Amino acid sequence: MKNQTHFKQIVTRLVLKLSPCFISEPRKGVEEYLKKLLMRYVPEFDGIVISYTNIQFLQKNAEILFDSPYFSVKVGVIFNLFSPKKNLEIVGKVNKVSADHIGLLLYGVINASIPSDKIRKKNFKWDENSFAWKETFGERRKICNGCVMRFTIVDVLKANDMLTVIGSLLEKPNDTGIIKEGEDEPEPMEMDIDEVKTNTTAPPKNNKIVWDDNDDDEEEEAEEEEEDDSNNNDSDATEESDDNED
Repeated sequence: MKNQTHFKQIVTRLVLKLSPCFISEPRKGVEEYLKKLLMRYVPEFDGIVISYTNIQFLQKNAEILFDSPYFSVKVGVIFNLFSPKKNLEIVGKVNKVSADHIGLLLYGVINASIPSDKIRKKNFKWDENSFAWKETFGERRKICNGCVMRFTIVDVLKANDMLTVIGSLLEKPNDTGIIKEGEDEPEPMEMDIDEVKTNTTAPPKNNKIVWDDNDDDEEEEAEEEEEDDSNNNDSDATEESDDNED
């Protein structure tokens, strides 16, 4: 299989309109604009912007047109792009499986999908029990979450600054399929609410917990009431002793 790549590098010139707040720091304004392009599909570049380098100003003076508050600058930039090509193979990691399709992530960020009609039925069969596509022969490996696969790109959908790759396992059957079998994700742990309520533990010692100011006021009032009661008891005892002396 010949060397394939879905990445490309382009050198382009841009005319950017920057806010007056960047008049003393035009480079910062340019970088703010370029950051918004990262991980987005740009039709003019025919790819998703992965990174940019080598920002250069192509003029010494900025331009202000008519009564616009923005000023224009011309810059040169090198863009690194992800631009998938049809009929070429690519590797992705499965993140969703169903009887209708296989969902994958390319390089951890780009969505891809293999419809069920693009899966080799001679080699893979949907298994309801394991909820996965299983091989019909050999090691009978499963296509499940975490599985790494190589497939052929048959279409690229572009809309709303996003890009989705449509794949197939029908083309080039000797070069496509499972590369590494994944592991089923563990079932989520169920929480027993009654058990949680009964298994409450006291806070550790030497840790003062203050809930709110009202609690402190109530504690102070309780202490004052206790002091008043003790004082009243002392005064009553004194009066009784005086009566006994009389």
